[in-house]
Amino acid sequence: FYQPRIDLRSGKMVGAEALIRWQHPKRGLLPPSELLPVIHNTPLEVRLDEWVLKRALDQHMAFREHGLLVPLSVNVTPQSIQKQSFVGFLQELLSAYPSDIAEHLEIEILETAAIENTARVAQTMDACAELGIRFSLDDFGTGYSSLTHFHRLPISVLKIDQQFVRKLISEAQDHDIVEGVLLLARALGRPVVAEGVENIEIALLLHQLGCQYAQGYGIARPMPAEQLESWNASWESGSFSDELREYSKGPFEHHDLKTVFFAHDRWMQNLRRYVDSGCRIEPPPLDPLDCKFGAWCEGVGKRRFSDRPFFHRVLHVHANLHNAAQGLVELSKNAGVGDVEARMRDIEHESYQLETLLLALDRDIR
Repeated sequence: FYQPRIDLRSGKMVGAEALIRWQHPKRGLLPPSELLPVIHNTPLEVRLDEWVLKRALDQHMAFREHGLLVPLSVNVTPQSIQKQSFVGFLQELLSAYPSDIAEHLEIEILETAAIENTARVAQTMDACAELGIRFSLDDFGTGYSSLTHFHRLPISVLKIDQQFVRKLISEAQDHDIVEGVLLLARALGRPVVAEGVENIEIALLLHQLGCQYAQGYGIARPMPAEQLESWNASWESGSFSDELREYSKGPFEHHDLKTVFFAHDRWMQNLRRYVDSGCRIEPPPLDPLDCKFGAWCEGVGKRRFSDRPFFHRVLHVHANLHNAAQGLVELSKNAGVGDVEARMRDIEHESYQLETLLLALDRDIR
């Protein structure tokens, strides 16, 4: 099966991940979790990797014949990537296809595979890179990678694990992890693919944070190869891709309002974490100009919406929230837990008013 990967800037499909399924004669279609543990660390695991690679390249050529140029990414197990014969197998496999085939193949390896035997894996990956193969590091953030591995291994792409992406909006810590990975990748000059994108809000926020590529059930579930072409045609004309393209035209147009509030929501989550810790951790920025939402208000927000009455009410409520947060921090130095919690509930109520105002501003603009 193939799951599309899209460019969050253009809204277009830029590739697909090949994902194995087992058509069981009695149990029907089974996911990898039902198959891979059964063959783990057996010779069949390597044979399956080789079969998947060949099947993916055959499918890439079939897509080409239909005018669809789809780069494919293929997962390879640690056992294969650590075998000395893997490079020879790849070299022989690629020779059966057009000379540019390697440009359209990306091999995904798990973090754990990269760190179990770094020296051998690095040697194999370097040899594969000479053949034109790119590598991506899958499930980034779930293992124990260090900057040493990026320095030693030819990793072209980082994939952020879906467990962080799915809670990007609802959990401040997951937001911080995703943002941190994106900053790290930018410093290293590596593009990032976010897995687990389940709705347009997550896609827009990822775009805002600087992530370029995404895949997930909100975009498309893995599908048989014969469905990919028709899916792409419907995707190109769909509302999801239209909104992404509209969003990418410029920073913080009116359609940004559904995502710009996330910056304030994250600030509120961090304030709640401060209270729940017994006020023992650092609070979020207390100066309204130091938080991301406040910076937006004073910059792009004012330039675009200063003629809107709702926007001036947004500024007023936002300033009140920060004043209240400063008071809460002062209160926590002398008052009891109950008093601090009561003040926090008042702040959360006023934060709800801010969200209501932003929705009203959005309706006013539209």
